[in-house]
Amino acid sequence: MLLPLAVLQVILAAVYRLYLFDVTGMEDTVYGGTAWDAFGIPFLVPALTTILWLALFFLLLNDTGKNERTARMYHVQTVQPAGTHTPGQD
Repeated sequence: MLLPLAVLQVILAAVYRLYLFDVTGMEDTVYGGTAWDAFGIPFLVPALTTILWLALFFLLLNDTGKNERTARMYHVQTVQPAGTHTPGQD
């Protein structure tokens, strides 16, 4: 799941840099300007991107079904406390 998301982020970074980055917004003044203005709102593109990825992160974080616990492999799940079980001696 992580590799497709990483590829998607690389594609989004390229699209942002090529089509949304406005170098004319940069100024050589004390204010400095911003190249990420969208609809006149400074840093709107990075803010929306951050909100989108945080929402996707929490969606994937909470996406585990409650019934899938029993279907996991044996070596990832145990009902005994750590250190009290010797594998192969059930």
